[in-house]
Amino acid sequence: MPRVEELLKNSVVVINKPPGQTSHEITTFVKKITGASRSGHAGTLDPEVSGVLPIALGRATKL
Repeated sequence: MPRVEELLKNSVVVINKPPGQTSHEITTFVKKITGASRSGHAGTLDPEVSGVLPIALGRATKL
């Protein structure tokens, strides 16, 4: 059975982006704390707004 760390590195994480940060900054932060090899977000939110930001990690970026 895969470990939680391995599942997290190849999954989609849904983040509530706070206002004041860009989608790219949040994506880079999530990539760094999870140790994923690559990351990407599914849509850009304006820096001034908060909202749901799906972030794909590892192999899930091909989705």
